[in-house]
Amino acid sequence: MAEVPRNVQAEIVSTTQTQLAEVVNARHQAVSRQVQSFVENLAQNTPAGSEATIAFLKQAITLANTAQESVQKATKQAVEVAQTNLDVATKAASEVTKAADQAVENATKSKAVK
Repeated sequence: MAEVPRNVQAEIVSTTQTQLAEVVNARHQAVSRQVQSFVENLAQNTPAGSEATIAFLKQAITLANTAQESVQKATKQAVEVAQTNLDVATKAASEVTKAADQAVENATKSKAVK
């Protein structure tokens, strides 16, 4: 079985990571909406004096959403850095391989001439 080129592997990994991030983000948004709806419903049906508790819950949801967004941005940046590093390493390896092939070809030609 033929080996898959590194640039193809990198593209597959990158695409998979992007798709997974989209699925996780969509799921987080759906759950967040459900929780917000629950808190709103709870706020409408709680006895007087519960405003502080409802405000606390709303603030906790806001903080959780902010934390999730920060983690998502940091993960995206880390993936971009890793992708860039992989691209640079792949290019360097390709250049070394080409140089080695050229050196072997030159050595073969010089032996054939002698």
